[in-house]
Order: sequence, then structure tokens, then C-alpha cells
Amino acid sequence: MIVVGVVIYATWVPKPLEEDTLPLIPGIDKLIHMVMMGGLVGSILFDYKRADRHRELKGRIVAVVTVGVMLFGIFDEVVQGLLPIGRPSDWFDLLADWTGALGGALLAPGAVNACLRRR
Repeated sequence: MIVVGVVIYATWVPKPLEEDTLPLIPGIDKLIHMVMMGGLVGSILFDYKRADRHRELKGRIVAVVTVGVMLFGIFDEVVQGLLPIGRPSDWFDLLADWTGALGGALLAPGAVNACLRRR
């Protein structure tokens, strides 16, 4: 829920960071979208695996989590466009969200397993 809260804050607040906070790198906001959604996939899979370490992070569960995060990305962009915050919906933000979710689906299972193996 913390990760969802951070994503909502970052996307639904008019100016979550001052303009001087982020370096002027073209496209940095798309990278942030990818990291947020990949992180959301990873955190959900981590909690799922942590709840029962005998569960496997394979096919169906990874697909369900990834599709859920991709649907959340649609919801997030629609709400952002409807809110009177001066930040319109952006198809490229949605594409970055989906890319991040898919990247999280590829990277998170191995990272989660490795992290929980150490404990």
C-alpha cells in the first residue's frame, strides 16, 4: 500500500517535486513511470512470496500481478487527466507504465527469490 500511495502522490499532485529537484534530462518522467510500475510489481510479488515462502513466483501469479498493475496504470492516467491539477493524461506515460510493469515481471521473481533466500 505504501508503494501505491507513493505512485498516487507522484501522479495526482500538481507538482510533487519542485522543478529544480529533478535534473533537466529529456524523458526522465518516463523513466520514473517505468520505475514506479516495475517497483509496484516487485513489491506485490515480494509480499506474496513473503507471506508463504513455499509459493512459486511463476507464470499465472506473475501474469495476474502484471496485468493488475497495467490496469492500475490505465486508471492512474485517466484519473490524472480528470483531476483539475494541470497535468493531462499522456499515452507515453501509459506506455512507460506498461513497460515498467513488464520489466518488473521479468526481473522481480529472481530478485525476490534471491532476497528471501538470504533471510
